[in-house]
Amino acid sequence: MSSSLADALCNRTSIQELSLMEKTIFSNAWFSEENERKIDSKIEKVCIHGFHLNENDPTASRDLVRFLCLLPCLTDLMIKGSRSDSHYNRLFLLDDFYHELARQASSSKIEKVCIHGCHLNKNVPTASRDLARFLCLLPCLTELMIKGSDDQYINLLFLRDDFYHELARQAPSSKIEKVCIHDCDLNKNDPTASRDLARFLFFLPCLTDLTIKGSDDQFNHIFLHDDFYHELARQASSSKIEKVCIHGFHLNNNDPTASRDLARFLCLLPCLTDLTIKHYADKLFHRDDFYLELARQASSSKVIGKVF
Repeated sequence: MSSSLADALCNRTSIQELSLMEKTIFSNAWFSEENERKIDSKIEKVCIHGFHLNENDPTASRDLVRFLCLLPCLTDLMIKGSRSDSHYNRLFLLDDFYHELARQASSSKIEKVCIHGCHLNKNVPTASRDLARFLCLLPCLTELMIKGSDDQYINLLFLRDDFYHELARQAPSSKIEKVCIHDCDLNKNDPTASRDLARFLFFLPCLTDLTIKGSDDQFNHIFLHDDFYHELARQASSSKIEKVCIHGFHLNNNDPTASRDLARFLCLLPCLTDLTIKHYADKLFHRDDFYLELARQASSSKVIGKVF
């Protein structure tokens, strides 16, 4: 992407959606101070999909973030990895990208973010931490999806333990109302990452809508450690969640206590009124402990919406 194209995007276009794909090429000085001063774009939605800046100067990554955060109409952002030819993940953004995201977050009007199949194992741990800080410091963010892979053979999502720890630490400052955890596999993370993910959900002061979802095919990539479900049950009474959807995943790789803790979580939520437990083909599997605990705790639940 040249400085002249950047100028066109910033000032002389009425387009509302922009996708930066794998073959997008950035010059190192593509976003000038002049562009920054007179930015007047109508872009509302941006997808950064499977491209890498590892051959660019770090300023290119920083400038990409400045461009995103200064777009006056941008409300919807997706950062997405992809499988391409012999490469399982073509997305690579320098550590500077994530650091600048966190630094610029407060100036953004972004309302919706999807982190889809991003693999940060080649970045330093601070990159994962900065990504989490960005999400929690966005002043207008109300909807967040953390999604694994669309690929049936491999899970492209990998965020270091620092990401989940920082999410939990920064959650009280967030305005997020809706979270979807979709096909996330934390098997390569420490169990504390799963626990921190659960803590993040409960420390969000505005969260009312939660979806935990498996894949939409016969493959199951979602895996959250037993610590996730234990922490869900432990923190349930402090939550303001009103709506939960448990969609098409199984806990047959977890200890039976995980199924029991998931049921306790659902029944102990003080504000829950709408519960959906949905299967995909034969993908939904909860151990007997789940249904026994649901029956045992049912009298304490306020669910009045749809169930099953």
